[in-house]
Amino acid sequence: MAETDDEQTHPQSIKLPAAVEVFANLKNAKNFAIDIGISLTKIAYYSTVSYRKALYENAGLGNSGERAYKVLEGCRLHFVKFETRHFENCLDFVRANLVHAERFQGKSVKVTGGGAFKYTPLLQEKLGLLIDKEDEIACLIKGCNFLLKNIPFEAFQFKKNSNPEYKFQKAGPNIFPYMLVNIGSGVSILKVESEEQFERIGGTATGGGTFWGLGSLLTKAKGFDELLQLAERGDHRNVDMLVKDIYGGDYTSHGLPGDLIASSFGKAMSCNNNSGSQNFSEADIARSLLFTISNDIGQIASLYANKHNLNKVYFGGYFLRNHPLSMHTISYSIKYWSHGKVKPLFLRHEGYLGAIGAFLYGTEQSDKYSWLENYAGSSGFIDSISTKLGIEVDQLEIDQAENAVTFCPLLKDPSTYNPDTMDLVQDKEARDYWLQCFEESVDKFIARAVMSQPQSPTAQDRAVKLKEKYINRLHYLHVEPFAYGALTVRTLLDTIEHCMKEFDFPDPYLHVILCANSAPALNDVTYPELVVTLRNAAKICNVIKKAIKERRLIAMETAQAGPCLDLSRLNLDLCLAMVRNSVDLMVIEGMGRSLHTNLHAKMKCECLKLAVVKNRWLARRLGGDMYAVICKYEPLVRKDKSSDKYEAKLKNPQVKTTCDAACKEGSKNVCICTNDGGGNKTELKKKRLASKGSFDSDDNNDDDDDIEGGDSLSSSS
Repeated sequence: MAETDDEQTHPQSIKLPAAVEVFANLKNAKNFAIDIGISLTKIAYYSTVSYRKALYENAGLGNSGERAYKVLEGCRLHFVKFETRHFENCLDFVRANLVHAERFQGKSVKVTGGGAFKYTPLLQEKLGLLIDKEDEIACLIKGCNFLLKNIPFEAFQFKKNSNPEYKFQKAGPNIFPYMLVNIGSGVSILKVESEEQFERIGGTATGGGTFWGLGSLLTKAKGFDELLQLAERGDHRNVDMLVKDIYGGDYTSHGLPGDLIASSFGKAMSCNNNSGSQNFSEADIARSLLFTISNDIGQIASLYANKHNLNKVYFGGYFLRNHPLSMHTISYSIKYWSHGKVKPLFLRHEGYLGAIGAFLYGTEQSDKYSWLENYAGSSGFIDSISTKLGIEVDQLEIDQAENAVTFCPLLKDPSTYNPDTMDLVQDKEARDYWLQCFEESVDKFIARAVMSQPQSPTAQDRAVKLKEKYINRLHYLHVEPFAYGALTVRTLLDTIEHCMKEFDFPDPYLHVILCANSAPALNDVTYPELVVTLRNAAKICNVIKKAIKERRLIAMETAQAGPCLDLSRLNLDLCLAMVRNSVDLMVIEGMGRSLHTNLHAKMKCECLKLAVVKNRWLARRLGGDMYAVICKYEPLVRKDKSSDKYEAKLKNPQVKTTCDAACKEGSKNVCICTNDGGGNKTELKKKRLASKGSFDSDDNNDDDDDIEGGDSLSSSS
């Protein structure tokens, strides 16, 4: 990986990484958690974030005729990572920027990590907080579970020098069981079977501390990162004895290739003899040492995975820090020793596991919500942010979603579902086109955002800042397309939604008139607009009126903001309704929902996918014409036993006998009451399912170049 200050790789015209506000919204922080490691510290806090939603009813128009809004309050999780040696300065900054800091006096803060004991007096002095220590391993696992369930493309495989090097994994409906190998000063190997069932099954004392300690003895490197940089420049073959050094080539009878290391540091045995000069450098030593530690960890992990029949192994800890050479060595080692049966996986945010876990232990009812990474506020995958404090930090922001989400029950195989039709990381032609297309569309988008708030004296200034942030993000993605995991049209649309919300533009297309048009509609119909539209249509159409009254026509929301559709994060209420009504036909309409995403998705019911191709480049890519209509009908497929359990979990919940008969819907025996008589109610089921994240047991807005999607998702029985 190139350094961020490499002028040849990162031209000065590109601002990297895209600017974010470090310790954002600190004034509204409610509580803290801290993970203090020997090398790195992570501060976690959550804040309340006010945002506006447009009112679509007639009452939504004020006296001036301007659209009215309602103000809502959401929650955001913030995680900031920096070197522990800057801990005191960061605490001073936090205290100075808190509003009414005295309100934290006497309150407790969750603290974990190896430095918790050492820095307790400093925390009490600076913030006046009482220290509540949490078990480090329990925090790591809780944080890992949270990321795997909530953050898209969190896990990835790494293969150095391949194209692409990073292969991101889509979250499945069930994350368990797995093995977590945490490489800190030493190594802990953890078997995780559920949220509450986990154990430390082994480890080794040969870890990151060993690499750092021996590296300090053998080289003049002054720190851990300098040692890693030294290893990048070295050639281990000058220090290590290879198989071919012993046998003159491959050891074919035992399947050992000649380039395999036979003895780490084997060529250094005669370095103190007078027979000749030393043929290796400090960089060679550092690289050999890195390989020694990494290969050892990989082999031990492989043995434990085989012993416990686990094929998913996640690696984390400060030793890795998303360092390509370390990840490559561990990946090679575990694949070699397991004969390819064990999948080595890494985490984009592995450095935050302990802080996330500690925070969750100090938060009540966190599992009842769903969460999503905020692309406008996170610093990205590789790069750090330079701050006014004179230090570099990484930052992760996660927003609480308004709805609980889960996998669509109509998916044929949720475990293999991938919503995105095109991977822009692998497809350079598509990536270059879409990034350029979105950048060229920004001015029209910004102009419409300003027009949506004509009475606001700050709209123009906010729009300029919105444009700057979004273009910075696009430039960042040109250089590091995997900065936020997999790059797709959907993530680009999500990013502008996040930026738009941050700069208080709830709906730039607020004044778009919905009508029967001879050309494709300009933009999406939102759920509140759909409710109003159906209500007005019912006033003049008895068929619609009757269908709504008899609940044969039901308006529901998908729990998603952009024009694309991820069926692995669908509104839980909508999923319950699908099962309750035995939906046997799904119609997915619009370019965003059925072309950018879900074109290849397999369903358990009949499915009709419709779209008008409103982008000239995409039409040419598909071999068709502009405004061509895509109509893809997929008949009913035979049910897969492995997927029936998702539906069964919703179709047959246990209903307490004290429930009123009127609350049971037809013959489905599904409780829909909301009284809290202690039964196994729908609300309790929603909470349980949302916590699991599944049903498993466990624009360019020209007429000829549209980057937006379609209008609706409809399900009918």
